[in-house]
Amino acid sequence: MKRATFYLMEHGDPIHGLSPEETLTCELSAQHWRAGKKIQILCEEKAQAARLDDALWLYPPDAFIPHHLSGEGPKQGAPVEIIWPDCLSHHSADLLINLLSECIDFVGRFTEIIDFVPYDTTLKQLARARYAYYRQLGFHLITTRSPLSK
Repeated sequence: MKRATFYLMEHGDPIHGLSPEETLTCELSAQHWRAGKKIQILCEEKAQAARLDDALWLYPPDAFIPHHLSGEGPKQGAPVEIIWPDCLSHHSADLLINLLSECIDFVGRFTEIIDFVPYDTTLKQLARARYAYYRQLGFHLITTRSPLSK
């Protein structure tokens, strides 16, 4: 069964230059990669993708997460691939971590999605639209608190 998990973000304060959603994306990427999953991170735009790429490179060597920006890296792809609407990937993945605020047809090809309900009221409305869209696509929906909660 397809599954989408929404993390409720309880604040919007940046953490080391990243939004709470971006910080949690890095942590969840590490967790799911260690569990053996191939992951695609869908960003709003290339600048956000580059920011996440930089953040993942800062992990210590013993906790390194093999990753690359879409269009770069090995031909067969790395376990974690960072993509954005202008540079979607043809590689398969087990999990999509969605940072895109709008709905996009591309998400229907995944069996597992992680998404976020941001602290900002306007962005919450967009998250509700994605929630409804995933339900329409047949996803089982789960909502949980962010582990980054203060």
